[in-house]
Order: sequence, then C-alpha cells, then structure tokens
Amino acid sequence: MSRSLPFFKFFPSDWQSDERLRLSSLAARGLWIEVLCLMWKSPRRGYLEVSAGVPVSDLQLARLIGETQRTVVALIAELESAGLFSREENTGVIFSRRIVKHTA
Repeated sequence: MSRSLPFFKFFPSDWQSDERLRLSSLAARGLWIEVLCLMWKSPRRGYLEVSAGVPVSDLQLARLIGETQRTVVALIAELESAGLFSREENTGVIFSRRIVKHTA
C-alpha cells in the first residue's frame, strides 16, 4: 500500500460497536483517535514511534496532543487494560493491530 495515502478507512459503526472502546472513558477514546492519527503518519505505519523501534515517550505524546504527561499515562493505561492496542515485545512500541493488518 502506498505510503502517500492521506487518509485511512474509518468505520463509525465499528468504532461505536467495539465494547472495549465503549467501556473506556470519553477522554481515553479521544486519546485513542489522536494516537491512531499519529500512527498513520508514523515512519512505520501503525506504530507509535519516533523512528523504527523507538517509541514515542509519554512526555512526547503529551506534547503532541496538548495534554499533561500524568493524564496521558493514565489514559494509556486505561486503553491498554481494555486491550485496545498491542506492544512490540522487544521495544514496547504501541501499535494498532488493525492498521498494521490492513497496511501489510
């Protein structure tokens, strides 16, 4: 798939029917859509990283979205406990299973 795609497919019905997402707070859901957008623009599409294998830190993510680091840490923990994303074992980089699957 071309790296130059300016958009990603978004299915409102999938977003609204995902129980794990719906059980998360509104703030966590807002963070998740911001993270999805960042992962779409990432050097490795679907991964939340600065460069290949280098994760975006909590502080960097807070700066990117205009929130406090404390809030970002809490919301990422909420999303992770809901199973909304995965992490690479060796680096800890957060990734979207769906984006990775559909861009492979």
